[in-house]
Amino acid sequence: MQRARTGQEKMDAYRYQFSQLKKAMISEFYFEAVSIEYGIIEDRLTAFLHHAGIVSRDHNDLKVNKSV
Repeated sequence: MQRARTGQEKMDAYRYQFSQLKKAMISEFYFEAVSIEYGIIEDRLTAFLHHAGIVSRDHNDLKVNKSV
């Protein structure tokens, strides 16, 4: 999956993921739902750590700036 470059692309990606999550829950595909939720949480945690200055994101590489 390509990284979202703009806020609009990120919003569209989240909208798609939440629609997939809803479909998985309705269909009782709970493992798929958990996997989607994990991906969303991982992305939000990485963004938080990046904005807090703890890690740096460069393409697909993460570099730790501070010990946590």
